[in-house]
Amino acid sequence: TIYNGIDLERFSPRAGTKRNSRVRLVALGTLVANKNALGLLLATGEPVVAGGVESITWVGKADNSRRGLEYRRQVEAAAASLGEEVRWQWLGERDDVEDIIRSHDALIHPSLFEGLPNAACEALACGKPVLIGRVGDHPRIVQEGVTGFLFDPQQKADIASAIDKFVKLSRQDYDDMCREARAFAERNFSLAACASAYEQVLEMAVANRRQMIADNK
Repeated sequence: TIYNGIDLERFSPRAGTKRNSRVRLVALGTLVANKNALGLLLATGEPVVAGGVESITWVGKADNSRRGLEYRRQVEAAAASLGEEVRWQWLGERDDVEDIIRSHDALIHPSLFEGLPNAACEALACGKPVLIGRVGDHPRIVQEGVTGFLFDPQQKADIASAIDKFVKLSRQDYDDMCREARAFAERNFSLAACASAYEQVLEMAVANRRQMIADNK
């Protein structure tokens, strides 16, 4: 796997950031069914996370098809059912996602299926823990209890459990997780690391081709 390169200066931690007593979570993605905003909201309403989450911010474009608009209506209804306990806000598309990530305590990525999302990589680069579904390549970039928490995105109780574990982190454990997130990003997501990985693949391909030519002479 070759990870996408990220601008580690743009996506970087903010000095002096402290976790809020009630956590603020951010999600990045189009507001469509497979991104699972509805599942996230239903999980947030579970008793195990009651009082631990202050807000959920969703950043991403809308799907204005009939199906997309109906899904948005369901999401807004689920958000309203949480009452004033948890503040839900959908910001639409933004070009300042690095600032938004840094202003929250963690990224949550509840997609039902996925490859290797840039959103999670960018959050790690910002030194933020990532709570993410145990699907696709996600376990490659999020180590349970070290850089974040994994969950089954199909099960609201499991999403709630991951949120609860994050909420219960001590200040020291949270700070350690933030440092580990940034360190992982520096090792794996730099533009130099991306270019080097592609160079190695191309060099191997050239070497194999030369060997094939030599063998056929």
